[in-house]
Amino acid sequence: MVNPTNNLIHRDIKAGNILLTDDGKAKLGDFGVAAQLSTMQSKRTTMTGAPYWMAPEVMLEDRYNSKCDIWSLGITIIEMAQGRPPHSQIHPLRVVFVIPSKSPPTLDDSSLWSEDMQDFLSMCLVKDPLERSTATKLMDHPFVADRIVDLTDSSVSSDTLLELVEANLETIEQRRAQRTAGDGSTLPSSSRQDTLRSSK
Repeated sequence: MVNPTNNLIHRDIKAGNILLTDDGKAKLGDFGVAAQLSTMQSKRTTMTGAPYWMAPEVMLEDRYNSKCDIWSLGITIIEMAQGRPPHSQIHPLRVVFVIPSKSPPTLDDSSLWSEDMQDFLSMCLVKDPLERSTATKLMDHPFVADRIVDLTDSSVSSDTLLELVEANLETIEQRRAQRTAGDGSTLPSSSRQDTLRSSK
């Protein structure tokens, strides 16, 4: 997560911009549309970012701040859990009108996921940015609190993520080989989910 004290808005948080280090640490990349705010109270009005992950206030071109990234984080969690962001079946130009008019998205089958995860999502996906959680509060949430590491401490490793990657390495290598071969074949969404769940 972007440091909540540096007044930076990433504005393009999605799974495609989350990078993994060799030792299993997740880092946020692609700051191409990021913006620096002069104060925590500063706001922007420019619509920028990928539509499926964009917060309602950004789509409406209302004044927004770093809480738009909190919404995008919630959408990214759904994307990582289900293999696609909510409303992905809708054309990107149309989704700009759909998201502000609909209730916040939820997981398709909540019984598959922990209560902590669902509670974390409910704190991220609040349409009113004034009511949406802050990054500081989310970092203390049971869903992530024991997984946040100090990236400046080289002795700390994210063992859980590393174990997950190692358990699925064969599948990852097969998918890379398929892409290299150019045959276009990929695992269906349900197979990806089954693979990840079986490694828990």
